[in-house]
Amino acid sequence: MPSSRDSISGWLDVLTSMLALPESQRLQVRDELEDHLRSRVDDLLITGTPEPEAIRIAVAELGETAELAKLISHAHTRINPRRRIMNIALITAAVAGLSIGGYSLNSAPSAGELDPSMQVVTAAIDSNEPADETRMLDIVNMPMLMAFDAIADMWGFAIDVHSLDPHIVGDLQHRNVTVAGEMTLARAIQTLKIQSLQHASVLTTEINGGVIELLTRDELIRRTVITRVSLLPSWITTEQREGYAESIGRIVEVKYDLDYTSIEVVNGAVIVAAPPNIQDEVTRLMMELEAVAETQQEQAIKAQEIAKREKDLLRSKAVQNLMVEHERIDSEVRKVTEVLEETLVGIQSLINQIEQEVKAPHPNSPGLEVLEGFLEARRGQVARYRIQITKNEARRDFLQKKIFESEYAHLFEGLE
Repeated sequence: MPSSRDSISGWLDVLTSMLALPESQRLQVRDELEDHLRSRVDDLLITGTPEPEAIRIAVAELGETAELAKLISHAHTRINPRRRIMNIALITAAVAGLSIGGYSLNSAPSAGELDPSMQVVTAAIDSNEPADETRMLDIVNMPMLMAFDAIADMWGFAIDVHSLDPHIVGDLQHRNVTVAGEMTLARAIQTLKIQSLQHASVLTTEINGGVIELLTRDELIRRTVITRVSLLPSWITTEQREGYAESIGRIVEVKYDLDYTSIEVVNGAVIVAAPPNIQDEVTRLMMELEAVAETQQEQAIKAQEIAKREKDLLRSKAVQNLMVEHERIDSEVRKVTEVLEETLVGIQSLINQIEQEVKAPHPNSPGLEVLEGFLEARRGQVARYRIQITKNEARRDFLQKKIFESEYAHLFEGLE
């Protein structure tokens, strides 16, 4: 591979020495190839490409050396002598672009070539089809549209150009091409397309049944666009709807050109219009986001369940403590009540004894004054017992209420 302008001459010497042509024709081919290479290098230098890279690109565009020599030799023996090396770069570029038994995508254009949106793409032809049969072509200086029609007719196909812009059709009618030699339909069409690469009306060919349709790459891609409608994920809030579609688009755009893609959210649905490969990417991304959301939801549910169990455990312990305290106070109330009842019985006995002492004093009686003192003391005890019972009953009722709330009130949470 040459890396400098001086090394181009050496490479051309090797190439032309491989040509199966008379010496005079080899020299003619060498001169024309050198003119083409140096002009191409100059064009690339103007675009800012470094010289070594410009030389590499220009030579690579010509193709592999041995195959190039074979094609040039064949062209000189088959094509009209007045146009033998016409557009020699276009003839030799076929080496890299052709595939056996079918059509292939052309490689991306280098600096100075056409915009990528105008590249040539075609559909494959099944190996069992008659299109794989070879024919001898001798189309010389014929308008491209007529050449397409003539080639298609040789293999039993028709040409359809209704999808093309009238300006492109006009270009095809005025652009003369040459296709000569023994080749398959795929090779013949590829040769035509190669010669159209210098034109703005770069074509796409698609074979449908018995028709070879000529259309632009844009039209072909638009035909692949499909529309899918799916429900917006349940975890997307109203505020997140527009942002969801935009986020999906930005992520997919890192990998794909979205010139033919639309992602919108309408009435709770995600509507995607795009070619199949982008549709698959969007679907995959949405499914992964849904899986992440489901995982987060499961984790949140587990966290809530753990929190609930911990809360229930704390409530259970609190209720248990309340019940123990309630039982203690209730027992104390019962004991004080029993003492109060005994005290009341004693008071009644004192009252009876005092009344008896007033009527008829007993010799062994401690005396009326002492008995009345005992009565007063017992009445004081009764008052204290009643106060203690009242406080304990209030405390017991309070604990009973708390126990009820702890046991049942949580069932009504969130129902207000």
